[in-house]
Amino acid sequence: MNRSLLLGLWATALLWPFVHSAGYVDASFLALTPLLLELAEHWTHWILRIIHWAIVLYLQLCLAWGYWVSPRAIEVAFGTVSHQLTLLPPNRWSHISAHVGTPLILVVSLLGWLLFRACQSYGRVLALMVAGVVLICVAHTLWDLPAELPLASFLIVGLIIMIIAHHGEFGVTSRDVTRRTVVNMVAAIAVLVPLVVGFELPARPPFDIGGFLAGHLTSFGAGSATTGYGAGITEVDHSLVPSQAPVFVVHIDAPYYWQAATYNTFNGLGWSNKGPSSTFEQLAGGSDVPILSPYFEGNHDFHVSAAISDVGPHPLTNLFYTGSPLKFSVTSTVHTRSGRIEVQGVRSYTVSALEPLYNLASLKRLANGVVPRNLRVDLELPSNLSPRVNQLAKRLASGTSGPFNVAMLIKQYLDTHYRYSYQVGTTTHNIVNEFLFVDRQGYCDQFSTSFIRLY
Repeated sequence: MNRSLLLGLWATALLWPFVHSAGYVDASFLALTPLLLELAEHWTHWILRIIHWAIVLYLQLCLAWGYWVSPRAIEVAFGTVSHQLTLLPPNRWSHISAHVGTPLILVVSLLGWLLFRACQSYGRVLALMVAGVVLICVAHTLWDLPAELPLASFLIVGLIIMIIAHHGEFGVTSRDVTRRTVVNMVAAIAVLVPLVVGFELPARPPFDIGGFLAGHLTSFGAGSATTGYGAGITEVDHSLVPSQAPVFVVHIDAPYYWQAATYNTFNGLGWSNKGPSSTFEQLAGGSDVPILSPYFEGNHDFHVSAAISDVGPHPLTNLFYTGSPLKFSVTSTVHTRSGRIEVQGVRSYTVSALEPLYNLASLKRLANGVVPRNLRVDLELPSNLSPRVNQLAKRLASGTSGPFNVAMLIKQYLDTHYRYSYQVGTTTHNIVNEFLFVDRQGYCDQFSTSFIRLY
């Protein structure tokens, strides 16, 4: 392992936190862009190096976007992200869609590698070490990007390079240093460990696929969940949107987000309202949040005001959804998808709703009972649901009593075994089967539907 390869690993460690939080289909491979750029150093002619760099950047962009990208699409993406960078303050740049920001990330990766590859002396290594640590800390402070694993990897590889540079300046060759087993082992760990524990999954805690740590990794994800049933659902700030739909940002101090419509019939491929629109009594103000005594201790009456900033290159013409606001742990970037509402010059809105206060003690004591007749249509299983779903549900609930405790076990299983992603293939059979046993990744619909079917 020569110094150039170590520099590629070092630059890769610095890129990790930025692609980690972007929600890419394969963030782990995208994070290795600097290392792939380093492989061009094996070419002797500079023209071949440039061709190598161009191929790497283009293929990485196609992988991130999921299709062969045209020059026009790249031009549009650069124009969009430039508009957003000038419009938003730096502390809100994390709201920019990772989809349109991918070309910029790749270009910055190339510029960063050009800076790293020129690092030959001990003084330059030390300067890059300090600058990289500052960048990781600033990104963590401003945009809540991860810092622990990237910082540790950056420091480990940087220290190895500093040792090589120090010995090189005093007459000891870098080849002698890099022949040592410990140096190669540390370099391998710096790349492989984040790939194994799932560092690219911001919506769930790291998953110990080998079972070596006795479940201790789950404690690192206490503030994050993917099913929508806990504090810290998904990092909507860094959502990947595989389209050029207009985007707006909601600037809000209170932790609330918009809940989509409620459906009660699932046929294996989607939800609909074939039964009653709601089996619960609606609250004043139009809220559909059920208040069922004794499992709730009351409710809060709250009011939320928020400002809307248009971060698209075109005038804002539609909003995402107007529904019941529920608690959310991060400031939301909402993307247009459904529930299109025509508006003119909207810059702020105000909503009011009731927030239920759960009585956890009563929920934990709740025993299994007979399903009410008016809820049976909601709980019918589709005929095309795989028997493996029922087998998995029985295994998860084994030895546990009470519906609330079972629900928490199912939630924990989904949080720690599946990844959050907007890139999910279509299915013609059953989305629960595909999610649980094939894709093992999806967005809120897949998580919530699978949760219901397992329960």
